[in-house]
Amino acid sequence: MTEITGEEFNKLLAVSGEISGYKVLSDGLSFIILPDLNEIYIKNCTFIGDSIKVKSNPFNLEQSIYFSDVNFYNENRLAFDNCTFKNLIFTQVHLKCIIEVNTPNIESLRLERLTANSSFVMDGNIKSVFITMSTFSNIIICDKLYSFEFSIYKCSLEGLTIINSKIERYTNLKNKFLRQINASADHFYRSVELGSFYFAENVIGQNVELRSCNITKNLELRKNKTSEKALSIRFENCEIKGKLKFTENHLSKLIFKDIEVQNDAHFDDLKVDSIYFSDLIFHKNTYIDNLTINKLEECERKTLRQIKYSIQKTDNKIDYNRFRAYELTAYYRELKWYGDFIDKFVLGATILSTGYNHSWRRALLFTIGFGLFWYSTLYFLQHHGHFSIYELNNYFNGAFRFFLVTDFSSPFEEKGKYLQTAWLWIPLILGKIFIAFGIYEMIQAFRKFKA
Repeated sequence: MTEITGEEFNKLLAVSGEISGYKVLSDGLSFIILPDLNEIYIKNCTFIGDSIKVKSNPFNLEQSIYFSDVNFYNENRLAFDNCTFKNLIFTQVHLKCIIEVNTPNIESLRLERLTANSSFVMDGNIKSVFITMSTFSNIIICDKLYSFEFSIYKCSLEGLTIINSKIERYTNLKNKFLRQINASADHFYRSVELGSFYFAENVIGQNVELRSCNITKNLELRKNKTSEKALSIRFENCEIKGKLKFTENHLSKLIFKDIEVQNDAHFDDLKVDSIYFSDLIFHKNTYIDNLTINKLEECERKTLRQIKYSIQKTDNKIDYNRFRAYELTAYYRELKWYGDFIDKFVLGATILSTGYNHSWRRALLFTIGFGLFWYSTLYFLQHHGHFSIYELNNYFNGAFRFFLVTDFSSPFEEKGKYLQTAWLWIPLILGKIFIAFGIYEMIQAFRKFKA
């Protein structure tokens, strides 16, 4: 590979618009000045030195530049300042420096199989950005970058930051994020505006955060997974005017705070360790089929209640009963025996009888178990603790009469004769109460899917 200086490189480029097979030694003061050619190709080259600044003719709107199989070993930055391109394309390029794209206009910026050990900064007027099979330490989209399409596919990134920008469509597919994704507004009077937001089949290292964002179309997050060190996906102070589709994801924590969704919201087949909703407004239907929460003890009751209320509006009785049970479980954990004794006792009895999911089998076992317990107590008190195997038939005959809730006769004598000892009425009355409660809960369990 022939070594040339930055000045020699500019001369060669001005002649043909295509350079291949050179090692360019840049002293940091020279610039690569692109000529008035529509097609510029830089192939199989290596750049060594400090910063490289690229300039183009801002009046040539048809100019395109292609970097293919190029290595940039300059330690500071590769800057495209005040440039105008129809296409700026990197294919199989390696950089150790920061890339800065600050331009009046670029129709299409494409990065394919690009490896950058440091940040890639975009600040200017770019119509579309396509990044595929590339590796970055960070991508930063700064102020003044408006109305463009942004797509990332099969990339490995440390982090992604979008600040005070407007994106017509954002697509994030099959990427690996080792650290954080953040879209936010630095100041309260400015925001990130996204057209449609598609985020699918990614592996998330830590955080995904959208703050003060206005999504004018649909927000879809689908089939995303978290790594072992994942923290949370957080949406705060955002307005979603289209549909919210958050389906088939497997996440650590999902946080929605001060969110307004104008259209339908879907959380189907979502798996999370914990979930948090606060000041979340759904103007239309919310579909939450098969939502799985692995750590219910970390969820607040108001979040579970809001999910339950949203499910109720779609007439989904199965998931409604499930989240009603989750809400009661959370409420039971909040109550104290001292000060909340009555509510704690009633909910505790519900746990014993059917559980909050209204199991008829559990109610049946509760009724039989406690009924036999109080009947056996009464039987042994009546017979002074004596029991003979030959009296087994009489024992069960009395038990059947004991289970008749409205019959307060002595179960050991003919109907119409009552217990003669006052304190024997205690297990009789308690037994009737437990049996009646168990029967009532069993009926409710059979009716749990009714209106």
